[in-house]
Amino acid sequence: HHLLRLDNSTELAPNAPCHASEIVSFFRLCFLLFTRVYSATNSAFIFILDAVEFCMTVELKTGEVGDMQEKVVRIAKLAGEKIWELYQGIPLDVQTKDDNSPVTDADLEANQIITNGLNEFSDLPVLSEEALPDPEARKAWGQYWLVDPLDGTKGFIKRTGDFTVNIALIDNKAPVMGVIYVPRTGDMYSASKDNG
Repeated sequence: HHLLRLDNSTELAPNAPCHASEIVSFFRLCFLLFTRVYSATNSAFIFILDAVEFCMTVELKTGEVGDMQEKVVRIAKLAGEKIWELYQGIPLDVQTKDDNSPVTDADLEANQIITNGLNEFSDLPVLSEEALPDPEARKAWGQYWLVDPLDGTKGFIKRTGDFTVNIALIDNKAPVMGVIYVPRTGDMYSASKDNG
Protein backbone atom coordinates (compact mmCIF):
# COMPACT_ATOMS: atom_id res chain seq x y z
CA HIS A 1 0.00 0.00 0.00
CA HIS A 2 1.01 3.64 -0.25
CA LEU A 3 1.96 5.43 2.96
CA LEU A 4 2.27 9.16 2.35
CA ARG A 5 4.57 11.38 4.41
CA LEU A 6 3.42 14.84 5.40
CA ASP A 7 6.61 16.33 3.95
CA ASN A 8 8.70 14.29 1.55
CA SER A 9 11.74 16.44 2.32
CA THR A 10 11.69 15.66 6.04
CA GLU A 11 12.33 12.36 7.77
CA LEU A 12 10.42 12.13 11.04
CA ALA A 13 12.07 10.53 14.06
CA PRO A 14 10.21 7.38 15.26
CA ASN A 15 8.66 9.19 18.23
CA ALA A 16 8.59 12.70 16.86
CA PRO A 17 5.29 14.47 17.53
CA CYS A 18 3.05 15.13 14.58
CA HIS A 19 0.92 18.19 15.22
CA ALA A 20 -2.74 18.44 14.28
CA SER A 21 -1.86 21.15 11.76
CA GLU A 22 0.30 18.61 9.95
CA ILE A 23 -2.61 16.17 9.90
CA VAL A 24 -4.69 18.92 8.27
CA SER A 25 -1.99 19.33 5.62
CA PHE A 26 -1.90 15.59 5.01
CA PHE A 27 -5.64 15.27 4.48
CA ARG A 28 -5.70 18.35 2.27
CA LEU A 29 -3.04 16.66 0.13
CA CYS A 30 -5.05 13.43 0.04
CA PHE A 31 -8.16 15.38 -0.93
CA LEU A 32 -6.37 17.00 -3.86
CA LEU A 33 -4.95 13.67 -5.00
CA PHE A 34 -8.33 11.98 -4.67
CA THR A 35 -10.21 14.60 -6.66
CA ARG A 36 -7.65 14.37 -9.43
CA VAL A 37 -8.32 10.63 -9.72
CA TYR A 38 -12.08 10.66 -9.21
CA SER A 39 -14.78 13.04 -10.36
CA ALA A 40 -16.66 13.01 -7.05
CA THR A 41 -15.39 14.61 -3.86
CA ASN A 42 -14.97 12.49 -0.75
CA SER A 43 -16.92 13.68 2.28
CA ALA A 44 -14.57 11.86 4.66
CA PHE A 45 -11.82 14.38 4.01
CA ILE A 46 -14.23 17.25 4.64
CA PHE A 47 -15.50 16.09 8.02
CA ILE A 48 -11.97 15.18 9.16
CA LEU A 49 -10.73 18.66 8.20
CA ASP A 50 -13.67 20.32 9.93
CA ALA A 51 -12.96 18.42 13.12
CA VAL A 52 -9.26 19.27 13.08
CA GLU A 53 -9.86 22.95 12.49
CA PHE A 54 -12.47 23.03 15.28
CA CYS A 55 -10.04 21.85 17.94
CA MET A 56 -6.28 21.49 17.53
CA THR A 57 -5.43 19.78 20.84
CA VAL A 58 -4.70 16.08 21.37
CA GLU A 59 -4.34 14.13 24.60
CA LEU A 60 -3.33 10.58 23.66
CA LYS A 61 0.22 9.59 24.63
CA THR A 62 2.97 9.64 22.02
CA GLY A 63 3.29 6.21 20.46
CA GLU A 64 -0.19 5.06 21.48
CA VAL A 65 -1.83 6.26 18.28
CA GLY A 66 0.95 4.90 16.08
CA ASP A 67 0.56 1.46 17.66
CA MET A 68 -3.10 1.40 16.67
CA GLN A 69 -2.55 2.74 13.16
CA GLU A 70 -1.16 -0.50 11.75
CA LYS A 71 -4.12 -2.47 13.12
CA VAL A 72 -6.61 -0.02 11.62
CA VAL A 73 -4.89 -0.24 8.23
CA ARG A 74 -5.43 -4.02 8.26
CA ILE A 75 -9.07 -3.62 9.29
CA ALA A 76 -9.74 -1.09 6.51
CA LYS A 77 -8.20 -3.45 3.96
CA LEU A 78 -10.35 -6.37 5.14
CA ALA A 79 -13.49 -4.24 4.90
CA GLY A 80 -12.46 -2.97 1.46
CA GLU A 81 -11.86 -6.48 0.18
CA LYS A 82 -15.36 -7.53 1.28
CA ILE A 83 -16.83 -4.43 -0.41
CA TRP A 84 -15.00 -5.25 -3.65
CA GLU A 85 -16.19 -8.85 -3.51
CA LEU A 86 -19.81 -7.72 -3.20
CA TYR A 87 -19.28 -5.01 -5.84
CA GLN A 88 -18.44 -7.67 -8.41
CA GLY A 89 -21.52 -9.75 -7.58
CA ILE A 90 -25.05 -9.17 -8.87
CA PRO A 91 -27.68 -8.17 -8.09
CA LEU A 92 -27.12 -5.53 -5.42
CA ASP A 93 -29.51 -5.39 -2.49
CA VAL A 94 -30.23 -1.67 -2.08
CA GLN A 95 -32.36 -0.31 0.76
CA THR A 96 -33.29 3.21 1.84
CA LYS A 97 -32.38 4.64 5.25
CA ASP A 98 -34.54 7.02 7.29
CA ASP A 99 -32.78 10.01 5.73
CA ASN A 100 -33.64 8.67 2.23
CA SER A 101 -30.00 7.85 1.46
CA PRO A 102 -29.20 4.40 0.01
CA VAL A 103 -27.56 1.58 1.94
CA THR A 104 -26.39 -1.79 0.63
CA ASP A 105 -25.26 -5.11 2.05
CA ALA A 106 -21.72 -3.90 1.40
CA ASP A 107 -22.22 -0.92 3.75
CA LEU A 108 -23.55 -3.15 6.50
CA GLU A 109 -21.04 -5.98 6.13
CA ALA A 110 -18.08 -3.59 5.96
CA ASN A 111 -19.41 -1.80 9.04
CA GLN A 112 -19.56 -5.12 10.90
CA ILE A 113 -16.00 -6.02 9.91
CA ILE A 114 -14.70 -2.63 11.06
CA THR A 115 -16.64 -2.58 14.32
CA ASN A 116 -15.61 -6.12 15.24
CA GLY A 117 -12.01 -5.39 14.31
CA LEU A 118 -11.83 -2.22 16.40
CA ASN A 119 -13.47 -3.93 19.37
CA GLU A 120 -10.76 -6.61 19.35
CA PHE A 121 -8.11 -4.17 20.56
CA SER A 122 -10.00 -1.06 21.69
CA ASP A 123 -12.85 -0.38 24.11
CA LEU A 124 -13.57 3.05 22.62
CA PRO A 125 -17.09 3.65 21.25
CA VAL A 126 -17.66 3.65 17.49
CA LEU A 127 -19.58 6.38 15.69
CA SER A 128 -20.54 4.98 12.30
CA GLU A 129 -22.81 6.22 9.56
CA GLU A 130 -24.49 2.82 9.62
CA ALA A 131 -24.96 2.63 13.42
CA LEU A 132 -25.62 6.04 14.93
CA PRO A 133 -25.63 6.12 18.77
CA ASP A 134 -27.87 8.20 21.01
CA PRO A 135 -26.87 11.89 20.60
CA GLU A 136 -26.97 12.52 24.36
CA ALA A 137 -24.67 9.60 25.11
CA ARG A 138 -22.29 10.78 22.42
CA LYS A 139 -21.75 14.12 24.17
CA ALA A 140 -19.76 12.38 26.89
CA TRP A 141 -17.32 10.75 24.48
CA GLY A 142 -13.83 12.16 24.82
CA GLN A 143 -12.33 9.58 22.47
CA TYR A 144 -14.06 7.50 19.81
CA TRP A 145 -13.74 5.95 16.37
CA LEU A 146 -15.37 7.81 13.48
CA VAL A 147 -16.27 5.40 10.65
CA ASP A 148 -17.77 5.57 7.20
CA PRO A 149 -17.53 1.93 6.06
CA LEU A 150 -18.44 2.72 2.47
CA ASP A 151 -18.09 6.38 1.56
CA GLY A 152 -19.62 6.69 -1.89
CA THR A 153 -22.56 4.29 -1.74
CA LYS A 154 -24.13 5.95 -4.79
CA GLY A 155 -20.94 5.36 -6.76
CA PHE A 156 -20.96 1.78 -5.54
CA ILE A 157 -24.54 1.29 -6.76
CA LYS A 158 -23.81 2.95 -10.13
CA ARG A 159 -20.60 0.88 -10.41
CA THR A 160 -18.33 3.87 -10.94
CA GLY A 161 -15.65 2.46 -8.63
CA ASP A 162 -15.56 5.77 -6.75
CA PHE A 163 -15.84 4.76 -3.10
CA THR A 164 -13.58 4.36 -0.08
CA VAL A 165 -13.37 2.94 3.45
CA ASN A 166 -12.76 5.67 6.06
CA ILE A 167 -11.73 5.23 9.70
CA ALA A 168 -10.55 8.02 12.03
CA LEU A 169 -9.64 8.16 15.70
CA ILE A 170 -11.03 11.25 17.44
CA ASP A 171 -9.54 12.57 20.69
CA ASN A 172 -10.93 15.67 22.40
CA LYS A 173 -12.85 16.60 19.22
CA ALA A 174 -9.72 16.40 17.04
CA PRO A 175 -8.69 13.57 14.69
CA VAL A 176 -5.35 12.07 15.73
CA MET A 177 -5.29 9.25 13.19
CA GLY A 178 -6.98 8.57 9.87
CA VAL A 179 -7.02 5.70 7.36
CA ILE A 180 -8.59 5.76 3.90
CA TYR A 181 -8.62 2.68 1.65
CA VAL A 182 -9.64 2.61 -2.03
CA PRO A 183 -10.99 -0.89 -2.88
CA ARG A 184 -10.86 -0.38 -6.65
CA THR A 185 -7.13 0.38 -6.74
CA GLY A 186 -5.92 -1.07 -3.45
CA ASP A 187 -4.41 2.30 -2.49
CA MET A 188 -4.10 2.97 1.24
CA TYR A 189 -3.67 6.46 2.73
CA SER A 190 -2.76 6.71 6.40
CA ALA A 191 -1.55 9.35 8.85
CA SER A 192 -1.42 9.74 12.62
CA LYS A 193 -0.34 12.13 15.34
CA ASP A 194 3.04 10.47 15.83
CA ASN A 195 3.50 8.44 12.65
CA GLY A 196 2.86 10.63 9.61
